[in-house]
Amino acid sequence: EIEDLPEEMAKMKSLETLLLRQNQIKTLPEGLPGPDLPNLSLLHLSSNKLTSLPDSTTQCTSLCTLYVNGNAITSLPMNGWKNMKKLKTFNVGSNNLDALPDEFVERFGEPDLKTGDCTKDETCTVRVDQNPVVEKARKGKAGI
Repeated sequence: EIEDLPEEMAKMKSLETLLLRQNQIKTLPEGLPGPDLPNLSLLHLSSNKLTSLPDSTTQCTSLCTLYVNGNAITSLPMNGWKNMKKLKTFNVGSNNLDALPDEFVERFGEPDLKTGDCTKDETCTVRVDQNPVVEKARKGKAGI
């Protein structure tokens, strides 16, 4: 099982797909994903031990699919979500998110209380279910 990724991976310009699910990865080097990976379209990091995503994530404008569900992520990058125009699928479910950045909500909307999906941007499927931010909203709606 992989625990660390070399910084050099953030400079692999021809990288298109990176499948690293079900490992023990705790952090990603800055730039992975990022602007120096102009061909990266699929990044699959579900079921690891990530606690955050690098700020450079939203600068990877080639990303179409990003799976980071089943980690321990407590926050998302604050800015740049509008730049990810090719993003079609983003699954950040089953993490520890207490809040969503304003720019994220501007683009994708608040999570639906039934499904946990953010549906404002019809071109992108965003799953946020099984995070404290959704659970708190559900309890508040139910008056608990």
